Formats: sequence, structure tokens, C-alpha cells
Amino acid sequence: MQIPLSVDFQKQSAIQQQVVQHLRRMIQEGALPPGSKLPSTRSLSEQLQVSRGSVVIAYHHLAAEGYLETQSATATFVSRTLPENFTQAKPVKAARPAPDCVAQEPEAFLSRVQPLQLFDPEQDQLGCDFRLGRAEKSFFPIKAWRRLIPECLGGAEHALSQYGDPAGYMPLRTAISHHILRARGVRCTPEQVIIVAGCQEGLNLISLVLVSPGAAVAVEDPCYQGAAGVFEAHHAQLVPIPLDDGGLDVDALAASHARLAYVTPSHQFPLGSTMPLERRKALLDWASKADAYVIEDDYDSDFRYERSPLPAVKSFDTAERVIYIGTFSKSIGAGLRMGYVIVPPQLAQASTAAKALINNGHPWLDQAVMAEFIRSGAFEKHLRVIRKHYLGRRDHLIAQLRLRLGPDCIVKGADSGMHLVVYLAGLGMPAHALQIKLKAMGVGVYALKESPARSFSRFPQDETILLLGYAGLTEQKISIAIARMAEVLHGRTQRPYN
Repeated sequence: MQIPLSVDFQKQSAIQQQVVQHLRRMIQEGALPPGSKLPSTRSLSEQLQVSRGSVVIAYHHLAAEGYLETQSATATFVSRTLPENFTQAKPVKAARPAPDCVAQEPEAFLSRVQPLQLFDPEQDQLGCDFRLGRAEKSFFPIKAWRRLIPECLGGAEHALSQYGDPAGYMPLRTAISHHILRARGVRCTPEQVIIVAGCQEGLNLISLVLVSPGAAVAVEDPCYQGAAGVFEAHHAQLVPIPLDDGGLDVDALAASHARLAYVTPSHQFPLGSTMPLERRKALLDWASKADAYVIEDDYDSDFRYERSPLPAVKSFDTAERVIYIGTFSKSIGAGLRMGYVIVPPQLAQASTAAKALINNGHPWLDQAVMAEFIRSGAFEKHLRVIRKHYLGRRDHLIAQLRLRLGPDCIVKGADSGMHLVVYLAGLGMPAHALQIKLKAMGVGVYALKESPARSFSRFPQDETILLLGYAGLTEQKISIAIARMAEVLHGRTQRPYN
């Protein structure tokens, strides 16, 4: 079905804004009566000869205003009760229980979502905590920040008093495009870089552009819980894809009906495997043949210890099917809330529009400081220093595990990143039970189901898996914590460590 709607490519207003205005007016004037079915986002984008992302954003916008609603996985309708109906005065009636309404659905959904295991108000109460994603706080480049903030503030009145580009401060986008080419082999223009408030906002932005209600999104099993939650919040249908030692099973992905896949190929979260080169190429081949997109979350690729890191999947992406997510949360600090998304050129306009809808851009001063930190070479120097420290802590943790727990303790996923995986098979205690006992002793360790991970199916080893984030712990604390673990596993206990 086609509707009498057109866009003017000569106008300065964004395409999605024109679509929103036209559809809203047609609904208000009765040309699209309540309950009438709208064309699919793909059909309307082909009719208008615009990107599908622009139409998806327009539909999401109108749904948020109450003009549209979805009644199945693929169908969008004009709302049977329009927003204007709520502004008309009506006779007062006797009080009665409020009926269920659409506005209650998001609240009901979010109340069922398990919160991420990243923030813990009691996190400082444990004497030794292997919590995942925690960087060493003393390594934050505070001297550089104290120097750069006043430098960037000089003559910054215009930047602080005006709205900036929603996609981000151009000098920072340029600095990232140069850094990512050297560090990960990714070639991109600054216009493809969108500055976001960490990985979570990046995933929300991508979902706003590409995920329509009922869309199938492939995720690793197990996967990062924060990604699964974002896709579900956008009413996607999650398609779990099994893993092996090489990461996501691309053959199983090809057999699915998904056209968007979320992967962590450099250091699979949470199990730590690295996707080999041939499988990375197979993943790109799937995306090209299926007309699909791959979201590559490179969350901790700054830390590779054993060998030179494989280039990012995005670096081989000649067909422009990969969306790359990077973050400064692990390399500098999660409190900065700063990351970036590198999108294919065909998604740049829609992604910028989505960022404008989310928050209209990241704070200017943070971006200016980060841009100069990267441009000056201080960021690469900072990475070299903390990489050496984290390598020492990783090696010490592995040595303590082997010394205290013996050959029955198997360590995997230690080649890179800030956490490793311990398999407790043969040590006589489920991981969750060990976590509870050690917490009472002031030591935080994390079973798979208590981590920021989502498992969709049980597998034979899931009760033996323990995840240990070591970056934020000194070697002394690591030694004490593993000694406590050995005491519990061997049936001996001592006083808590606080």
C-alpha cells in the first residue's frame, strides 16, 4: 500500500522530520483514520527513495507521541485513541479501577529487566572484589586532566553557550578516526564517528536506527546482558547463537532469520574466546549475502597480552556492513561515560538524527579534553603504562590460581582484556555456592549467572564457571583472595578479609 506522501530533498529539515510532520498531519486531518494500517518501513522507504533508518526513526517518534502503535511483529497502525482525545474535557464519572493502557507497557517490561551487575552501592565494602569492568582508579590520568581542562576552557564561551553537532565534537571524531586506524586497522572518516555516552548509549542509538518491533537480532549465547536488554527494550526478538572456542558459530547464524548480529569477537563476553581470522571473514560473508549488519563491540581490545591483536572485523568490511562500538570506560574510566560508534556511510545521517533524539549531543568540555588527550599522544602513552600493569596483575592471578588450586583449575580467556574465566570442574563446589561463601569472607567472585552476562540455554560447564576481573586489584589483594578461595574449596576457613 502506498500513501500520498513525499519529501523535499532541497529542504534543510531532516528527512525523518518531514515524514513525521506529513504523517502527523494526515492522521490529525483524518486521511489516515484510527486503526488504519501503515506501509512497512521498508516499503515506505522504497516509495520515498530514502534510507529505511529515516522511516524507522519517524515511526518511533510518532509512536512515542501516541499516534502509532504496533499490533504484531511486522504491522504498524494508526492508534485507535489519538493524543488529541486526551486533551478534550469529559464529564466526571465515578471512580473505578484504571484500565490497562499502552503507557503502562514500558514500565511493566522494565520492571522485569534484571539490572546490570556493574554498579553496586556496596562495592567498597568488600576487601577484595574481582568485579568485572572495574579499572584501577589510581591509573586515571588526573594530572593530564587538570592541565587540559583549563587549556580547553580558554576562549570556550561560544562552545559552551551554543548547541554543537549531535554527532560530536569534530576534533574528537577526527582524533578517534586516526587512533582507530593505528590501533585496530579500521579506516573511517570523522563523519562516520558518533560520540556516545558509553557502549549502552551506542547500543540504544543503533537499535533506534535499525531495530523495529519484532525484528530478529542474533546474540551470542551467553552474551553481554546490557546488549540483550537494550534489544529487548526495543521489542526485538532475540536469536541466541551458540559459541565454541572460536566464538560465535557463523553456520548457526546463517541458518537463522536474523539480519542484525551483536558480537564481541576480540574477547568474547563473558567467556573470553577470540574469533579467528577465517571466522571473521565468514561473518562478513554472511552479512553481505543476507543484507545484514554486524555490531562489533570491541569493549576491551586496548589490552592484548600474548600476541599482536587481530585487526577488528570492521577493518575487513569492504561492503560497509559492520557497526563498530568502542569505549574509553576500560582504558580511562567508566565515570567519563564516553565512547563512540563508527557507522557505515549509509547510516551516518540516520545515526546523527537518532543521537539528536536521545540527548542532542555529548557535553562539549569532556569531548574537547579527550580530543587533546588523544591528539597529543598522551592516550597512547597512557595505554602502554596501564597495559604493563594489567599484564602483571593477570600473570600474578594465574600463578596464584595454579599454586593454590592445582591442575583441576582451568583458566581460559586470559590472552586479552581485564577479566579471565576459571573453570572449577573437579574442585567439588558449584561456582554460585563458592561466590556466596567468599562474599561472607570479604572476597567478591562471580558465577556466570551473577555477572553482567545473559545465558539463554544451560550447558554442561555453566555451574563450574567463575569470572574474575583483575584490573582493579593489587597483587597483594589477589594473593589474599585466592588464598581464601583455596581455604573454602579445601574445607578450611579463616577470618574475613576487610
